[in-house]
Amino acid sequence: MPLRLKTAPAADPVALADVKAHMNIDFADDDAMLAEYIDAAVASLDGRDGLLGRALVTQVWTLTLPTFTREIILPLPPCQSVNAITYADIAGEVQTLDPSLYNVTRLNSAEPSRIWTAEPNGWPQTQSLNAEAVTVEFTAGYGDAADVPAPIRHAIKEHVSRLYENRETGSQLVDAVSAYRLWSF
Repeated sequence: MPLRLKTAPAADPVALADVKAHMNIDFADDDAMLAEYIDAAVASLDGRDGLLGRALVTQVWTLTLPTFTREIILPLPPCQSVNAITYADIAGEVQTLDPSLYNVTRLNSAEPSRIWTAEPNGWPQTQSLNAEAVTVEFTAGYGDAADVPAPIRHAIKEHVSRLYENRETGSQLVDAVSAYRLWSF
């Protein structure tokens, strides 16, 4: 189940100015270092490889599957929309599935969105032996930076602060984000 980032977020969940205000820094000497720490803190939480298992600021992802499954579960909540579902038909031709042929639940939810067919005959048949026969493109994230929950934004600022204050020893991500962790079994 390859999951690929198609369009990265346009901005970080916290701006350099917010971090500097949080840390009471009023000079520009360390701006490049702070920007690097912001990137590190965000990367440790956001997206496919992030601790939270969710998308923070709006971003576009593709999920590929070898065939349609009874129910397609989209990772990285909150899912804002399913942009398109394409598949390789039996002849290997790429087709775009009409949105009226599937249902999506849990949009903008803290839980993963789910897609299932609205057709009584089920999903269309796909090309066999194609590991990426089905592609789901979806938009995920809370929205703009201001829409990211305050505990997550605060945790990023705290993490940057700890990285800055403990440049020689490193820092652990604060526990304020634990409620947003997406557990999978």
